[in-house]
Amino acid sequence: MPRLSRIIWYGLILILISTTVVFSFGLIMIGAAIASLYAIYKYYFGKKRSQSFKQQPPNYMFGEVVDIKGVVVDDSLEKLSFKK
Repeated sequence: MPRLSRIIWYGLILILISTTVVFSFGLIMIGAAIASLYAIYKYYFGKKRSQSFKQQPPNYMFGEVVDIKGVVVDDSLEKLSFKK
């Protein structure tokens, strides 16, 4: 029979290796979560508005509607069509 100290050392080494693997996997998962949260933060909150969005345009201060005639739209659609 193997000695008891040899079994204890094998058990200790096995526990040490499994703990290292689990701990490193946990660190990788935490790093991936932090990186993805940072990317989401940069995507939604990192965009800075330009100065033109902060100022209201002088021509449309009261919400006027610019009306485009239908003939202009029809002419532009006819020019864009690829029929020959």
